[in-house]
Amino acid sequence: MKPTFVFPVAKQFFVCDDVVAEGGSGKQHVVGLFNAVRISPSQFPYQLGKLCVFAEFGDGMGAVPFHVEILDSEEDRLLFRSQSRRLEFPDRNTYVKVVVRLLDCRFPRPGDYAVQLYCRGEFLDDRVIHLGELP
Repeated sequence: MKPTFVFPVAKQFFVCDDVVAEGGSGKQHVVGLFNAVRISPSQFPYQLGKLCVFAEFGDGMGAVPFHVEILDSEEDRLLFRSQSRRLEFPDRNTYVKVVVRLLDCRFPRPGDYAVQLYCRGEFLDDRVIHLGELP
């Protein structure tokens, strides 16, 4: 019996400035990969104009609600949650790419923040970004 739902696996996951689609070819260009924003502690709270998440999922099956969360790693506090999107996997061989643009994210203090991927409310993967001066 064929399963109706299988959790996908995050095959690729990047935090970046933006993702640009190339007309005609369908290629996507990830622009400005980063894992740190170097700013002075005096600039906090800091508002980042745009943070983009690019992820590619595979090995899934069925319809999957998906969202992104940003968590203050030190205080284990949720700062932001994106709107939920629906990913469709008609079979286990289909790869699904998603781009989430988060605008005007506000970070209260220097430190580490986790950008997390969730499918069906279950944690899949994360990337840590550091805001402030680097040690």
